[in-house]
Order: sequence, then C-alpha cells, then structure tokens
Amino acid sequence: MRGAGMWVALATMVACGGAESTIERVGINEIASGDDMDFVELLNVTDAAVDVGGWQLDSDGESYTFPAGTTVPANGYLVVWWDGSAASGEHHTEASLPDAGGLVELLDAEGALMDDVSFPSASPEQGFGRVPDAAPNWQVMEQSTPGATNG
Repeated sequence: MRGAGMWVALATMVACGGAESTIERVGINEIASGDDMDFVELLNVTDAAVDVGGWQLDSDGESYTFPAGTTVPANGYLVVWWDGSAASGEHHTEASLPDAGGLVELLDAEGALMDDVSFPSASPEQGFGRVPDAAPNWQVMEQSTPGATNG
C-alpha cells in the first residue's frame, strides 16, 4: 500500500552532493512519495534561467531525462512528477518513487553528480524538503509544496 509509512528520523541527515550543503545553482529542493503525488522539485537559485536539457534524475533504478531545451526559471522551480503517467504531460514519468524511501540523484548532461538526497518513507500528504528553500537543512513538512516555497 503506497504511503503507508511515516517519515523517519532522517530529517537532518541527508547527503546532498556527498555532504549536507546548500544549493549553489540548481539542486533538489523537495521530494514527496506517496499515493499518486510522487515528485522531485528542483530549485534554481540564480538570477538567470538554467538549461537542464539532457540532465537526469535517478532513483531506485528508474530515471528521467530532461528534454532538450528544458530550463529551470531564474529563482524558480521545476517539478518532475513520478506518477506513473508519462502521458499526462511534460515532466511526468512512468516510474514512481520507492514507498520505503531511497536516494534521488541529479546528474548533469555529462553525468556529473550535481545533487543527491536520501529520503525516508512518507505519508501521502507530507513532503521532505529544504527549509528554508536552498538551505542545507532538510525536514519533514506536514504538507508538500510542489513548485512553491518550503516553509
């Protein structure tokens, strides 16, 4: 049953690019897994749009490659829905995130690791995100906030 777990005490022990860190350009800002609301949110902290065409998100043997020309807007968000419904539109994938938690990696077009986050199991409404946005601190959020500020 999806979403049956609760977030566990990983809230402040998350590896990001190999160690707890802030987002310096584009990185993973929030993750949610449960029911049909699985998503990974990217945040661009720069004052210019960043082209992520060819970049990839990987989790539990599944991956999503951003189409050519995909950008994360300046100081903005891009959400990839891991909802098993690629036909639903842009930035949807046939895969879903693991219910028991796992690892999400963000790789650039050359395959270099840009960010990685270990996330715990979840209830359907909750998110696991950086609070505040782009900070090194990760915590359970009672309500996920795809495409919007955390906390």
